[in-house]
Amino acid sequence: MIIITIISILGLSLLVSRVNRFLPFRICPICAGVSLTWIWLVTGYFLGYQIDLLIPALFMGGSVVGISQQLDKKLKIIFISLGFIVAYSILSENWVTLLVFLAIILLILFLFNNKNKKLNSNKELEEKIKNCC
Repeated sequence: MIIITIISILGLSLLVSRVNRFLPFRICPICAGVSLTWIWLVTGYFLGYQIDLLIPALFMGGSVVGISQQLDKKLKIIFISLGFIVAYSILSENWVTLLVFLAIILLILFLFNNKNKKLNSNKELEEKIKNCC
């Protein structure tokens, strides 16, 4: 099963790297390959296929850590903790916990994004004032 998983990650990563040429934004090929692979593994499990949940669990952890690398230092520990709860909730089929913690993550990311926009607009204003006279 792990060989199929690695082939899937490599194939999907290659596909995403090709699709990136046509997109107006860039998607990390390896991130997409790993995420799409664990998504199809978990989906297959829920559809009744015999999937060793250790494999998607391993890659879900990688996705959580990978996404956290894109965040501000202060948010990393929060996101990693909440992300692992979300991953566990998916694998344990605890849908209420999943929805609650997804909502918390989205709220934190929304608030952080708005805070950054305000900080950036303040910095731009300061630069305009400095360059004014």
